[in-house]
Amino acid sequence: MKKIISFLLREKYVVVAAFVLTILFGIFSFYRMPRQENPDITSPSALITTVYPGASAHDVEELVTKKIEEEASKIDGIEKIDSVSNDNFSAVIVTISYSVDKEKQWSDLKEYIDNVKAELPSGCYEPDIDTESMVETAGMLLSVSGENLTSSQLDYYVKKLKQNLLSIEEINKIIIAGNLEKKVFVETNAMKLNNYSVSIEEIYNLLQAQNLRIPAGAIKTPGGKINVNVPESFESLEDIENIIVAASARGTVRLKDVAHVYFGEDDDAKEIYNNGKNAVVLAAYFKTKNNVVLIGDEIDAAIENTKNDAAADLNIDKITFQPEDVKLALDDFILNLFEGIIFVIVIVLIGMGIRNALIVSVSLPLTIFASFVFMYLLKIDLQQISIAGLIMAVGMVVDNSIVVTDAVQVRLNEGLPNDQAALEGVMESAVPVFTSTLTTVAALATLFVLPGEAGEFIKTMPVVIIAALLFSYAVSIFVVPVFAAMFFRTNTRLDNYDSKTRQVFSNLLSAAFSRKKLTIVLVFGIFFLSVAAAVLVLPLEIFPYTDKDYLYVDVVNSRKGDIKSTHELTKEIEAMLLEEPATESISSCVGGYFPKYYLTSAIGSDSSDFSQLIVKFNLKNDKTLGKDRQEFMMRIQNKLNNNITGAQITAKLLAITAPGSDIEIFITGSERSKLVERANMIKGELMNIEGLYNVASTYASARQEYSINVDNTAASMYGLTKYDIQRQVNIALSGINASVLKLDDSEYDIILKSDIASISELENFKIKSTATGNKIMLKQAADVALNAAEPSSQRYNKSPVIKVTAEVSKGYSAQKIQNEIEKIIRENYSGDDASFEFGGEKQTLSKYLKGLGIAAAISLAAIFVILMIQFNSLVQPLIIMISVPLSVIGSILGLWIFGQPFSFTAGLGLLSLIGIVVNNAILLIEYINRARHDGLSIEEACKSSVRRRFRPIMLTTITTVVGLVPLALSASSFFTPMAVALMTGLMVSTLLTLIVVPTLYSMIEK
Repeated sequence: MKKIISFLLREKYVVVAAFVLTILFGIFSFYRMPRQENPDITSPSALITTVYPGASAHDVEELVTKKIEEEASKIDGIEKIDSVSNDNFSAVIVTISYSVDKEKQWSDLKEYIDNVKAELPSGCYEPDIDTESMVETAGMLLSVSGENLTSSQLDYYVKKLKQNLLSIEEINKIIIAGNLEKKVFVETNAMKLNNYSVSIEEIYNLLQAQNLRIPAGAIKTPGGKINVNVPESFESLEDIENIIVAASARGTVRLKDVAHVYFGEDDDAKEIYNNGKNAVVLAAYFKTKNNVVLIGDEIDAAIENTKNDAAADLNIDKITFQPEDVKLALDDFILNLFEGIIFVIVIVLIGMGIRNALIVSVSLPLTIFASFVFMYLLKIDLQQISIAGLIMAVGMVVDNSIVVTDAVQVRLNEGLPNDQAALEGVMESAVPVFTSTLTTVAALATLFVLPGEAGEFIKTMPVVIIAALLFSYAVSIFVVPVFAAMFFRTNTRLDNYDSKTRQVFSNLLSAAFSRKKLTIVLVFGIFFLSVAAAVLVLPLEIFPYTDKDYLYVDVVNSRKGDIKSTHELTKEIEAMLLEEPATESISSCVGGYFPKYYLTSAIGSDSSDFSQLIVKFNLKNDKTLGKDRQEFMMRIQNKLNNNITGAQITAKLLAITAPGSDIEIFITGSERSKLVERANMIKGELMNIEGLYNVASTYASARQEYSINVDNTAASMYGLTKYDIQRQVNIALSGINASVLKLDDSEYDIILKSDIASISELENFKIKSTATGNKIMLKQAADVALNAAEPSSQRYNKSPVIKVTAEVSKGYSAQKIQNEIEKIIRENYSGDDASFEFGGEKQTLSKYLKGLGIAAAISLAAIFVILMIQFNSLVQPLIIMISVPLSVIGSILGLWIFGQPFSFTAGLGLLSLIGIVVNNAILLIEYINRARHDGLSIEEACKSSVRRRFRPIMLTTITTVVGLVPLALSASSFFTPMAVALMTGLMVSTLLTLIVVPTLYSMIEK
């Protein structure tokens, strides 16, 4: 290293050229880097869906779901398996650990599911495996509406807008939701069909066969081959009506003789409304690694082009629009970054004088732009997590340069020539600076072991900070000495720059030396008191809500299967929400969920008894609320609870990660009736606990349904199989997509169904035997009875489950309430007939605090090894690491003073502190050892180290703290607790380290 530095001091132009090139390439990288809102994360879950037409929820569970669960459980790293079995449909969600190779496990899963296909019942569709939709998020939701537009006109403009948007290269795909797309319905007359030998299933087969397109080949002619083309048969409704379906004594029977063919719309189709108007939603999904902000400009142009060619009352509104959100968020973060840079430069100017400060400040833009190059080459996006990492690094990256320039200045003041002073100064500082950099890197590297979604979500933060620190070390060793040699001058005034403050600490140290044991006992007493106070006083909040002004409301109608009732309920809720001054717009989806529009927004299957609302609000419009989004959420929740009956309504803000209810109780067992009994009892207990609201369970109460009980003897006598009955009844009642009609450049699904409207019509409906060809009335082979049946059944880790959930009101502790609930269940409901497992905030907190604890233990062990190697001692590393509990005192005090909860991000701040706070102690101990080697006594060496290292220690601390000020003042629910924990922990630790570390050193080494 000495040879390299000597070479650079001789050939200074090499450093200047490298400096200029790095700045230029950094600017280029900054403008070329992709920009997005959140980091990309991979899905830890696979969704396996299987359609089994005509099957009850019970049959789906027994014949499909259980078999798929059994096969899926064979892959490695499974955390849990959730499943829901509904009529006609099975959904199994397999969640695996982030620690396993997801690509391999998903490949194995596909192989296992392929193996089970042969075991699934006849008529069951093949299972579909989806590993993307759980995290795939739409970059925008656009609402298209027009008060005076017909449904066909609206459909035309929606398709035109979609076409314009798909011309944008960065848009991957677009999904249309809520459009009242016309379909062709073939509605058979059950009584007429009974008079002919054809069955409804055979009509389905005919519709499919008539519309197949098979290449006919070619004919050789003297002029060459000419292709022969047989056009598709369906070009109009008349083509469908005139299909010959049977022959009779009176002649041929066409489809129109037994069915009504017409254009229509689904009665149960999902309905979208934007601010009360009928609307269609376009969800656009962006390609990854793109500049989302620039995509926004192209989207705006496509919207304007569509509007220019449309009727005057066509409205295209942005429900969610990531390009604008990203621009605003990144603008704020970039502003915070440059504010931090300016603050740091000002502090360095005050603490070191203009000439020295300018040289130190060189390391800041150079390190930041080198980090941009690194991010660009490694394809790390500019998003809130990576930029937060840069902001955190701003104050730290000058620390090494401050220590090096201070050492160079001391040599200059001793009379050495510039180049020699620079060389000796950097060689003196290289090892302690490298060690302090390495300890910080070691602490940050442990963030990679954090578990789950949160660990993956924040992983770019430590990568960026570590890269910046390593660049800052290189700059301080190879660049700063060269500029110092070029521009530094003798400046003894700096030795007295902080003399008064330094004298205060010298006096405090002398006082501590006179009562060493009392000082150490007092400090440790404060530490234990602060930890106890944190447990009692600081609120725990594992993951905060996002800083987005969106509220979503989920509505579950108690009247099952009644979409009209759900529509009326949703309109009533809309009217109440519009009464709120803070409400700016409301979008509603009746009959299902909006497409996934944020990383943590929920997805689910369509249901006629469900609706979802997205409320965009602005708290500035309601001065009674202040800036508290949670207060607005609770106001809405209470208002809806007090005024709406007949529905379960949940108002929620978007979570940053790990969405779910605050309280979750999983009740599993073999007998579902016992689970229902337990769930109802526990719901009653929860309703009596203060601080809980929205108490609910996943148990869907039994509903009346008609069961077809096949008489196997009679059916066999008539040649009927269960498949014959099940398949033909399913087509008649549920309908089936039989084919497609292409008309005027548009495609229309052809839906085959029957007009059966009563039980007597169903009983008299004739089923055709595939074996004998005879048609028999259903009532001759089966009884149709009215029974109670569950509309769905849920399972958890392959056992029946009912989940009881509740939300915790603001001001109450979810952990304390759950402890109370666990005690109630343990004392009153434990037994062999049911098992209990707890989820919710307490378990999430336990999971991530455990992860932080493991990371902290690894960090401490790694730092100890590094220090042991440098100081060749077992004792001195322990003295240095006393800085860590000192920082905890400051962090807890800071969180309490600034009213911040102890959250996952505050834990990140504490974990990062471990590697930062030891740096000051390293500088002190390194100088004490050198001073003792030069002949000073222990006490004099300790006091001398505080005098000699005071300015660089204070400057490095202040620059790190002020670099975090913009992040602390950003009012971010995610980053503010982290910045506060870092700042206050570092300040208090630095002040105490200057006194405690020398005192403890003198006690132990003496």
